[in-house]
Amino acid sequence: MEEIRGVKTERPIQTLMAKALIKEVGRVEGTGRAILYGTTKEFLEYFGLKTLKELPPLPEKVDEEYVQEEADLFFERFQETIEDSN
Repeated sequence: MEEIRGVKTERPIQTLMAKALIKEVGRVEGTGRAILYGTTKEFLEYFGLKTLKELPPLPEKVDEEYVQEEADLFFERFQETIEDSN
């Protein structure tokens, strides 16, 4: 996520975990042993999905500028939702 967004992700990850939308599912083998995250049942319910198969497919060719804009928009809207619920 840091590669896509270009900023630190500790806080967004903590927020997603606090809302039980993601959970730690393992670690990458090798240097650094990065944490792998997966979605939860709450994630599906929050976004009105029955299964992950209902998510739109990933594009074959990645437009990094588009990905950055989409990620920024997602986190902006997600943060607004969190602020509204508090």
